[in-house]
Amino acid sequence: MNTEHPTPRKKDLLLILILLLIAAALWAGHHFRQRPSAPQEESTISEAHSDTSAPAEGSSESEEDAPGDEEGLPPLRAEVTIDGELHTVLDLSKDQEVTVEGPGGGTNHLIVQDGEIWCDDASCPDKVCIYQGHQSIDGDIIVCLPNLMIVQIIQRGTAPQ
Repeated sequence: MNTEHPTPRKKDLLLILILLLIAAALWAGHHFRQRPSAPQEESTISEAHSDTSAPAEGSSESEEDAPGDEEGLPPLRAEVTIDGELHTVLDLSKDQEVTVEGPGGGTNHLIVQDGEIWCDDASCPDKVCIYQGHQSIDGDIIVCLPNLMIVQIIQRGTAPQ
């Protein structure tokens, strides 16, 4: 019985190299897609929404902004749901700290600062919600499965998913 390990061939090494390059390209694409937009772009967006001129009647822009204006919703907010029910809405433009209690008695400590939100402390055993980091882009989420908490970032004019 032959117990020697075969040496890798050139084709095997080439295949491994190609797979590593593909993985690096996918990681780089994901990394750059998750980066927050530049502050200069955000000021342009906020200026567009704070235009004092009244839009023409029947324009789609006034209909899109109307629900956010009527309900007093902030331009960028974090909707915190516990066990599928809306618990609280946090304005990301205001620095604040909130402790959220789940149905089983577990807690999550959320911090909003400089337009970002993150979970600073949690009573869950795995702490995955803490490792999800700072979130600030429309559509970003923080999830704590043991405490049944979901935090979703939503920008005015977009519907929750």
